[in-house]
Amino acid sequence: MRKMGNAEIVEVLLSTYNGQRYLGEQLESIESQTLNGVFLRIRDDGSIDGTVSALEDYSSERDWVSFHPGKNIGVIGSFMWLLESVSDATEWAAFCDQDDVWDRDKLERAVASLKDYPSEVPAMYFSAVRLVDESRTVIGRSSPCRGSVGFLNALTQNVATGCTIVLNRAAIDLLANRNVDVANIGMHDRWAYLVVSACGEVVCDPEPSMDYRQHADNVVGSRIGLERWNTRLSRFRVRSRTQLVDYAKELIRVYGDDLPPENKRVCEEFIERAGASSALGRFRYAWRAPVFRQNRLDDGLMRVLIALGWR
Repeated sequence: MRKMGNAEIVEVLLSTYNGQRYLGEQLESIESQTLNGVFLRIRDDGSIDGTVSALEDYSSERDWVSFHPGKNIGVIGSFMWLLESVSDATEWAAFCDQDDVWDRDKLERAVASLKDYPSEVPAMYFSAVRLVDESRTVIGRSSPCRGSVGFLNALTQNVATGCTIVLNRAAIDLLANRNVDVANIGMHDRWAYLVVSACGEVVCDPEPSMDYRQHADNVVGSRIGLERWNTRLSRFRVRSRTQLVDYAKELIRVYGDDLPPENKRVCEEFIERAGASSALGRFRYAWRAPVFRQNRLDDGLMRVLIALGWR
């Protein structure tokens, strides 16, 4: 099933940390993918449970798995390390979390969608997810494609759940081996969405491709009900938590020469106007800004808070 040969190589990038409890189900779902040519690259981020020994045993029995135990550098640094370690022969790369379960055709669907774009164009796929509890009972569903996706959205919001993201070769090359300040990119998935939407193409699949497990140990998870609104308000309310202007500044610093002129102009205007000291200037920008969040209430709240000086 794991035939490499002339098959297209899809590299699954899995970062683990104290993930022994759920890891077996995820590994089984990767091994069951309908797409041939899957290679699994795992980096452990300093686990202190049985994750490392379990992965050493697992990888030693499979020539399509490469395991790299490491020091704790955090989830963002760990995924960026994995991305920069992708083989030159790899055609597609998929981010993967340790506690989810993939549909068998997840990678096949993603690759089929990305093949619609010329190979020289950076392209990124992501999908909706089924929200499940610890025992994988469905408790909801994400809806990332309610509005349009792209750069104007990515400047203010990340709708791409990282564990659904698949990148083509051009997008891998665009994101990897750059002098990025991880303190100014939010999360690896937010950064991927921002950069690829700025320089290439993004496709959103409205159908779920996996079970996205929600539990107390999630580093990042989806929220529902009142908890979702509390999370939204806390992110908006405290400027240092959103850091939208800082993300835009990092994009200009790293990719300024690569951005299409219109996207560069929009990004520079966002930095200048959303972060302006003048309340009148912020109000005028918030009223007509082309950037947007997909939910109307979220979008309205964002514009009010930009005008008030919370960005």
